[in-house]
Amino acid sequence: MKSNVESKNIKTNQKESDEMTLSEKMQQLQIQSQIALQHDPIVKNKNEHSQDVEYYKEKNGDITRGDFLYESEEFSINNIVKSRQIYITKDGRFLCLNATKDTYFCQKCNEEHYKIHRYISEKQYFSLRELFVVYNTLSRKLNQKPLFDDPPMINE
Repeated sequence: MKSNVESKNIKTNQKESDEMTLSEKMQQLQIQSQIALQHDPIVKNKNEHSQDVEYYKEKNGDITRGDFLYESEEFSINNIVKSRQIYITKDGRFLCLNATKDTYFCQKCNEEHYKIHRYISEKQYFSLRELFVVYNTLSRKLNQKPLFDDPPMINE
């Protein structure tokens, strides 16, 4: 008996790639990612020095797993960097997160460490540039042809 993902994959592959809209191509990549990509736990909070880690969890209590696709630095002040990150989850959903990474020097061990905090972005949709980059990244990870070799610069 075929799994749901496998049967969706067969249906999606029946239509020629050249005839598909960008939306249909993205759906095909989302389906294929469920099978082909390694999905690691998505970290919510992490203190590298103390090794404290908290993961995102699904409603059923399972750890949310996904594959990192994109990051754009929004701004950086001193040792703090704020960015937007996009993951594709194990079930094929896109998850947009805002991240704050604070780098600091530890006097105890005489080394630089970091703390990271990710929170779910209110903006759970893509800009046009993000769409192109996410599509290309996902295509490459799945060994398929990207839309562009280098996504165009778009003023949004």
